[in-house]
Amino acid sequence: MASFAIHQDEENNVPKFCKAKEALRNVQKRAVLGTININHESTNFNSQGDLVLKKDAVDASAVSSKASCCPPAENKPCKSLTVEEKKTEISNKLTKEVVGRGLENTRNGRTPLKEIKENERTSLKHQSPMSVDASPKVSASVSLSRNIYAISVDPLYVCPPYNLDIYNYLKTLETQFKAKAYYMKRQPDVTYAMRTILVDWLVEVGEEYRLHNETLFMAVSLIDRFLSSMAVVRTKLQLLGTSAMFIAAKYEEIYPPEASEFTYITDDTYTKKQLLRMEHLVLKVLSFDLSSPTAYTFISHISAVYRIPEKVTFLAMYIAELSLLEGDPYLEYAPSALACASLILANHCLEQTDIWPQAIAKSTGYSLRTLGQLIAHLSDTHAKSFTAQQQASRDKYSRDKYHYSSQVPAKRLVIRDQSGTS
Repeated sequence: MASFAIHQDEENNVPKFCKAKEALRNVQKRAVLGTININHESTNFNSQGDLVLKKDAVDASAVSSKASCCPPAENKPCKSLTVEEKKTEISNKLTKEVVGRGLENTRNGRTPLKEIKENERTSLKHQSPMSVDASPKVSASVSLSRNIYAISVDPLYVCPPYNLDIYNYLKTLETQFKAKAYYMKRQPDVTYAMRTILVDWLVEVGEEYRLHNETLFMAVSLIDRFLSSMAVVRTKLQLLGTSAMFIAAKYEEIYPPEASEFTYITDDTYTKKQLLRMEHLVLKVLSFDLSSPTAYTFISHISAVYRIPEKVTFLAMYIAELSLLEGDPYLEYAPSALACASLILANHCLEQTDIWPQAIAKSTGYSLRTLGQLIAHLSDTHAKSFTAQQQASRDKYSRDKYHYSSQVPAKRLVIRDQSGTS
């Protein structure tokens, strides 16, 4: 059973209050400016830094006698100044102080500040480091017509002492995080046609929100890796693609779209809560292993290291993006092999003299003979892209930004081995 305890406060404590009142009456009152030693116990400062009063007490009579010995001041007329005269007097004093300080600094070896003239002020205004248009280095080296890829990708991959190490590291990662080939046969409710429609829609989503190509390739890789391990019903396939694009955007983009924007682009078919729950499920199934290199990663690396022309690079990226729509048989090959085969086919379509230089073949480890079958598959995919029902990638690469890569006519390339068979 609970118990209550009532405590008396100081106001209700009557005996103690009366005793304190009588003690205060016995204390002798201190005169004004008199001696402070009477109540010395109440003002006992023992800590360091406390004030110590050393002067003698001042008597009121001494104050009055000191005041009487001072002669009265003569009655002189007060000088009245106007506001303008007061301002002039203050400015003169300030000028003298500034000049005096300047002379003193000059004697000490310091020069006074230089006054900036009006014409110099205008010239400094145009030479501000925060002005983008007036930067001589930017205006001289970067033109508006130059592509963003050539500016941003080269410094990321061009590092001669580590080029081979970077490539070998990427090849190691691609074997660790790779989707299973022909996983669609084990999916009870999803077909190849549904996957093709989903990837084509993701291309449009990337263009709508101006996402990078790395985001699209990574999203498709996450979808294939997830479907290799989990069965998904067709009503949740678009939710899986949206969440994969959401994860890839947060991984690759500087300013990724918010979750509400991805739910909006699905015409509010799914809620934000469903999107976040699917994101959690995808990351849990993949064990948060997201650093899987794609064909786009290898194309960017090889093109930057060996200074491949931009037109060839963009056509290779277009061919590699077309392979995303089909899935199989391309999931059977490594992303590095798919990138090399796309570059070979792009060189062939653009009628380059050497479609696969010996230096690139030696460093990548892929020869024309080993990539013959993959190049044949890519040639068929490139030829069918002109009449395919899904045209999102074709419309994307038909602009000047990508050098009109989708308008380059397809040319079949057949690689024959030494026995003469293709």
